[in-house]
Amino acid sequence: LELMTHWIFLTPGGILSDVDKVRVVSKFAIPKSVKQVRPFLGLSNYYRRFIKNYAKLSEPLCALIRDATPFGWDDSCQKAMDDLKSCLTSSPVLRFPDFGKAFYIHTDACDAGLGAALMQQDEDGREIVVAYASQTLNKSEKPYSTPEKECLVLIWALEYFRPYIDGLHVTVYMVQSSLQWLMSRPNPSGRLVRWCLRLQDPTTT
Repeated sequence: LELMTHWIFLTPGGILSDVDKVRVVSKFAIPKSVKQVRPFLGLSNYYRRFIKNYAKLSEPLCALIRDATPFGWDDSCQKAMDDLKSCLTSSPVLRFPDFGKAFYIHTDACDAGLGAALMQQDEDGREIVVAYASQTLNKSEKPYSTPEKECLVLIWALEYFRPYIDGLHVTVYMVQSSLQWLMSRPNPSGRLVRWCLRLQDPTTT
């Protein structure tokens, strides 16, 4: 049984995008103005749950519609559009969560933004994707040091995936030295104290 709901298929194996519908993105021409960028971003943003590190990939295009500068299409914009087209036309199946199994979160932080993947293991022990999440850094977050960004993405991912993992055990894969940095600050700011308290949840390892 397949149930289609607005360009998404719900199947026994999980959630997947309607390839026939999504294929229209391959027909998008190179934009000549901000107005022509918006429809492509609107469509790709709808399917961001299927795209790993969507915020990072789409940042050059988002900058075009966000910054009050003359429109300019460069190589980074073209690469962003090509990469998103490739992801959209070959998006993976997102598996339905099994709340009787352990959850795993993989995080990634860089100057462009935050990314995370909520994973589980199938019957053969292979990791499968339940959901992707990503977002760009705001002006106050961009100056954060690398350890701060690594801690930020952890806090953000735990909150983003809360509907899946609340009250359940979850294992997070991240740079361990960043946690050591956070826990060893001699005079932590109020923000870092709040992060430490959030990470004292016994269901998180």
